[in-house]
Amino acid sequence: TYYNNVLAQIRTQARFEAGAGYYFTESPLWNVKALNSAHSTWAELRHDTILYVKQVYAERAGGDDLNPTYRTLPLPVPASYIEPNLPFYSYSLRSVQRLYECLDRFDLLDDAARRTLDSLVELYGKALEVATQESKDQPVTPEDNLWIRSVAKKLALLVKPGYDSYVDDVDQLKMACVADVFTSAEGTCLEVGVGIPYRLYVPLNDGQGGKRIAVGYVPSYYEFYGPQSDRMSDEEWKKIVYAEDAADMKDYEPFWIEGCLVDAEAGARTGASYTPVWMKD
Repeated sequence: TYYNNVLAQIRTQARFEAGAGYYFTESPLWNVKALNSAHSTWAELRHDTILYVKQVYAERAGGDDLNPTYRTLPLPVPASYIEPNLPFYSYSLRSVQRLYECLDRFDLLDDAARRTLDSLVELYGKALEVATQESKDQPVTPEDNLWIRSVAKKLALLVKPGYDSYVDDVDQLKMACVADVFTSAEGTCLEVGVGIPYRLYVPLNDGQGGKRIAVGYVPSYYEFYGPQSDRMSDEEWKKIVYAEDAADMKDYEPFWIEGCLVDAEAGARTGASYTPVWMKD
């Protein structure tokens, strides 16, 4: 099923850890990064399937692109990089193909949905191709290097409304979401969510660009308890995450991420100003 394929994606995120054979995975803190990525993907999956997946219940018991100018020499382009987690991209491609087949079988795809899924299939296929080259420590082509830099823009275009449509509330386009996934007999529920992505710095040493620091983003993950009678909605969670005077998000962070984040801007506390230090020596 599509759900099982996404679970397989999550498994590959968790298993791409120290010992994977790459320069940047050798730090034990990379395991925390893998755990964080897997949990955030799982949180979004549970959010998107909350109407269809039975909840667990406990019984009581004991860089912008460089613009071309008039030059005799081409402008230098930084060596880009994507995480070479081959099983993840393989399962990602398979899950989208499976979703396409299921929806198409019951005639549930309109033209816009087909274009979106076709774009995702193309994107995951290309990512798998490029990551395969990286895993062999082979330089990617200049065209593929530029393609890596365009991935974020391509993904944004898949979720943003087109020119012929609109949204009444722009908050609907923000990624933060929350879902309750477990209920205890005492009337307490466990809620998991994602918020503003963390900025990530990863040291690389490969045939593409030698030793360098790669800058990217990784999803944030949160978990906390709340009363069963007052489960948090996406709207309530977004007010917490995106508030200008946001409360300290550390209150919602899992214990295992403690010590892995640094404040990028002293004195400024927004979700985006915290950076994970998975590779800190």
